[in-house]
Amino acid sequence: MTVRRSNRIRSTKLSYNEDSEDESESESEVEHQTMKSVVTDGITHAKDSNQQGDAEDLLSDSSSSEEEDAANDDDYVAPGSKKRARSNVRLAANKKKSKPTRTSRSQQTNKNSSVSSRKENEAFLLLEKEFKPTDLFEILSSFNDFSFEELASDWLDSYSENRNIALSNLLNFLLDCAGCFTHIGEHDVANNNSSNETIGEIQIMFQEQKKHEFHLLLSSTQKKPKFGRLPGNFNSFMAALIELAIEKEMIYLENENEESNEVVIETNPLIVDLLTWIPSMSVSKIRSLRYVSSAALFSIQNTLSEASVTLEDDVLFKLRKQLTLESKRKKPKVKAIETLKSSISDAEATKTVIENTMDNIIKLCFVHRFKDVDENIRCMAISHLSDWIKNNPEYFFKVTFLKYFGWLLSDSHNSVRLQVVTSLHELIKFSNKRNKNTVDNAALRQFFERFKDRMLEIASRDVDLQVRLTSVQVLSSINAYGYLDDSEVVDIVSLIYYDHEVKVSASSKDVRFLNEVAKFATTIIDEKTRDLIENNEGIEISISTVTKEQLFRVGVLMRLLHNSLLRHMNSAENEEERVRYSKNKIKLLQQAANFLSPKFHSSSAAISKLLYEDINYENVLQHNGDGLSQDLLDVHLFLPNTDNNVVFYTTVLVGLCTGGMCYNKGQNRHAVTQMILPELNNLFDKMILDSDLIYTQLLSLIQLFNMEEWSSISSKDIIFKINTTVIKKFESSPAVLDDSNAVTEAYKKLIPYLMSLHISEISGSWKSCMVNILLSLSSFLECFDIQSEDSIATLYLQFFNKLTILGREFPIEISDSLLNDITKRFLRQLSDFITRTDSESLSLLNFKIFTSIVSWNLETWSGIIKNSHEQTTVSHSALHQVRTVIVELMKLSVEIDLNSKSSGMNKYHLLNLILSPLLDSIIAFKIFELNHAENLDWARAFKQDGSIDYDELLPSICHRVFLYLESCLGKSLEVNLDRESDEDVNFNDASVVRSTDSPEKDLCIFTLKLKGLMKLGLMNLSRLEDRIKLNEQKLGLLFSTVVNETIFSDELKNTKYRSQTPTAAEKASTQNYEEPLEPIEEFTQGEIVSSPQQPDDPIVSSPI
Repeated sequence: MTVRRSNRIRSTKLSYNEDSEDESESESEVEHQTMKSVVTDGITHAKDSNQQGDAEDLLSDSSSSEEEDAANDDDYVAPGSKKRARSNVRLAANKKKSKPTRTSRSQQTNKNSSVSSRKENEAFLLLEKEFKPTDLFEILSSFNDFSFEELASDWLDSYSENRNIALSNLLNFLLDCAGCFTHIGEHDVANNNSSNETIGEIQIMFQEQKKHEFHLLLSSTQKKPKFGRLPGNFNSFMAALIELAIEKEMIYLENENEESNEVVIETNPLIVDLLTWIPSMSVSKIRSLRYVSSAALFSIQNTLSEASVTLEDDVLFKLRKQLTLESKRKKPKVKAIETLKSSISDAEATKTVIENTMDNIIKLCFVHRFKDVDENIRCMAISHLSDWIKNNPEYFFKVTFLKYFGWLLSDSHNSVRLQVVTSLHELIKFSNKRNKNTVDNAALRQFFERFKDRMLEIASRDVDLQVRLTSVQVLSSINAYGYLDDSEVVDIVSLIYYDHEVKVSASSKDVRFLNEVAKFATTIIDEKTRDLIENNEGIEISISTVTKEQLFRVGVLMRLLHNSLLRHMNSAENEEERVRYSKNKIKLLQQAANFLSPKFHSSSAAISKLLYEDINYENVLQHNGDGLSQDLLDVHLFLPNTDNNVVFYTTVLVGLCTGGMCYNKGQNRHAVTQMILPELNNLFDKMILDSDLIYTQLLSLIQLFNMEEWSSISSKDIIFKINTTVIKKFESSPAVLDDSNAVTEAYKKLIPYLMSLHISEISGSWKSCMVNILLSLSSFLECFDIQSEDSIATLYLQFFNKLTILGREFPIEISDSLLNDITKRFLRQLSDFITRTDSESLSLLNFKIFTSIVSWNLETWSGIIKNSHEQTTVSHSALHQVRTVIVELMKLSVEIDLNSKSSGMNKYHLLNLILSPLLDSIIAFKIFELNHAENLDWARAFKQDGSIDYDELLPSICHRVFLYLESCLGKSLEVNLDRESDEDVNFNDASVVRSTDSPEKDLCIFTLKLKGLMKLGLMNLSRLEDRIKLNEQKLGLLFSTVVNETIFSDELKNTKYRSQTPTAAEKASTQNYEEPLEPIEEFTQGEIVSSPQQPDDPIVSSPI
């Protein structure tokens, strides 16, 4: 047998290379970006010898022929055996092999490959120019003014006249869609027995072609395809072809059996030809051929599945009804009855042949291609199966076919898993519509009994967020049938807790996923609330301000959030992750409430009342009849009857209000404002604010409202009362100046927010607060004794820290006498005190108040000088205060450094605390001096009152503090640092004193200050300038940019820096990615050909 092919292919003597890749781009390649190498698979599907297992128990209704076919099919691979073994071998090989160096020989090889690739591209373009595709391809790929029915009818007529010409034209059309420049001759299709041999020769010639354009697939995936109409026209033509074949009775033949003289129904040669030649292409090693032929068969199956239902519902039903009516007549017409019976017989014969053909397509193509190595083919197969089920549910909506969806839930490719869960979601909606939401589908129930656990795993741990989102939609749909138990519901709702911040107003995939989980949670809460109300009609509540429905709804909401949060906390895989979850649980809960706000922001007023009303929750529920079930309180409702529950309620309240303000571009903002604003005063007035968690949550709640919303008279009264409450608490409570302290951080945000409202009464009250603190500080210092117990703690917690917080927003107008008292009674006594005090008092020490004093003095006078049009009088008081701070801090640092009783790393920690404001003050003062050097009065004052002699020991102190901070970061990153010969080896043991310290941040900030001193030339730091660069490459990218002075460059402004060495948490996270889940079945899909390596199981424990 011969195969006619183009003479151009005969003339191209190019050997086929399976792994050939484009090595270079010529001008012709730019014009033909769709040109690819012909992808050939040595094995079109994975192999496995054992596939029965659990599937046989579940799928016992499968036909024996199907199971026998599956048992003999070599398309599966056992997870954890072949694939993992292969990856281990590769890993071992990689460890043994050293990295090859580039040689002149390898360069020559690449050059030769590039030349070869260019020749192949030129050969392809020449073939494409001379090749003539079929008329079918030209019409279906480019034209739109034709009739599919007419085109299909012409082909059927051509088939009736000359079967070989018509069949070869159709097959050549499929080859054109695959980008093949080889055509089948008329004589090649004369004998169906030679189909495999003929297709094999086509495959060899296609391989020799080397390059091709896969028109059918590219037309579906490219934004601007070359043949955009081809995919739709392809399917429409195949559908029209089969529809007309049925209409023209070209599906079956009636032959008389010579022995029994009975009429035997046989399949028409047309169907035999199609099921002989196209399936032969579908098992080709060339992907494009498999794809095109499978697409043709699946399109045929679409039409057949619809035709079978049409015959049953529209034709046979009517004919049988007519036959019944005619037979019941008193005088039935015999001829009419015979005609009806003949018509019924013909229709049944057609239906039988159609169903046999559908079964053959399943066996010949689908059962092999649904697990093809090409994910595009797997996606197409499972998508068409969904269409067949919807077209003909009586035939296809069975576990026999649903099992394929379950198997592909373990597919290695994201797109396949997404197609599977999308199809399942569509099928559930189809089943609901078909059964009018009243009856569940038995096949679906059996399917989810087996594969529900896998769906839960996908929803919680799949690496593709869209797959997870769709899985949640599927699980939400099946929950209506009661397929999920309470524990599984909690598992799904726990997905609403995200480990990283997600803005409810954003439009990312994360937001869409969390919105879907929130939608599921809302459905569950509504169902449980409705059931509780129906089952507890005799229960009354003892709260006048909240209805029973509101109490039940809020209680169910809180119970579900509480249980799901516990589930999320317990899901931690190691101790470090558990600690992180526990530390961030307030943020997690508040963010979860953000996404529940669209449906539950209306409950914020009821939640507020439950928080501040004086309620006895032990007797809140009263039953008129029988006794009250304790389960109602312990299991179903979660009420604020304990301190922890109050914190939980407050957090959810803030989250709901925050989400309501931001969700959907603030459409609910007005409703939330009207609901929660009147409750704010009662929340602050009646709730116990001793809990930092509750207090900080309420402070954040205030800041949700803008100036316009506070502008009304009633709203101003509320903010005035709240402001008074806050100031009283600020004055009476100790202030811890630590970034990890929630109250301090809340004040840092609250005070600027209150100032932004531009309400003079509020601004004045906070300035008065500062004056009161300064007066109290002056009185306290009169009897201050640094040796007395708790004197340091009182000085900082009640005065210094509060002034530092207020100094962020208001000028610290400290008098010279008060500054002298601070330096005399505190700073000058500190050096001796440090050697005799405990570590707790030392942990309170910071010198940020002095930075505020200097910065406000300099900033105030800079503003005065800049805005004054006349000569300004020199402020000798300001210069005196700045000089006093610098001199006293410098003396203190030298005294501590020289103090023999002060040793160890704690000394350098303290020196760092002192040097930080000292260097800031020195740099700021010098810049102020330079900016106003042209002002003669100020220049004279700088020389007389502002002259400072820097201690000669200060550079060496800075040097040692740098070494200390460098050592802390090196120990944190677990790297060995290089050192100069004269450096103290004890620095190798340095570590941060406080757990809240950030060694990288501290080192980078200190280095920036040293760089500032170097640029201003204030001290001799030449040795330190060289020393800073010694470990630049070992201490991370951020430190490197500080040393190179590129941290503020435009290219790096938006770069998020991190340490190069991973932390323990990052190491644990990396390990989680490498730990796969076992697939549900004993087999899974695997890629055999050379392609990007996929994990054994795509579902991994990962952050989204």
